[in-house]
Amino acid sequence: STTSDTYVAISGMTASMACASTSSKVLVTVNIYIGHTANGYGSIQLWIGGSVSTFIGDASSSRPRSSLGNPIGSNSALSLESYSGSFLHSPSSTSSIAYALYWQDGTESTTLYLNRSGTNSDNANGANGVSTITLMEILA
Repeated sequence: STTSDTYVAISGMTASMACASTSSKVLVTVNIYIGHTANGYGSIQLWIGGSVSTFIGDASSSRPRSSLGNPIGSNSALSLESYSGSFLHSPSSTSSIAYALYWQDGTESTTLYLNRSGTNSDNANGANGVSTITLMEILA
């Protein structure tokens, strides 16, 4: 979970790959489930090799730049939201490169959770999810 207003790595949402050729591409496929406490918002970014990637939205005023979405807290901390995306990266390298998801809480007044709702209630209203990051080399 996070309440950080700066981007921090999401535990368990990192994968690494070394390509067989410098002309190869890497297809990064992500599916992530996020729950949150009520009335807040956040942002999710894909980082490549320890730095924010080019796979983020354009800068505009004070809006967060996101790769996958903007988790927005509703009045229900029982919700579990799904965000998905696919990105085609051209690493031009045969060295191992890490692909990681980072998140931030834009308000510091809510908490974002991975794979569970904000309340994590043991009842039929709260769900748990399975988040994945998958890498596939595409030979050129």
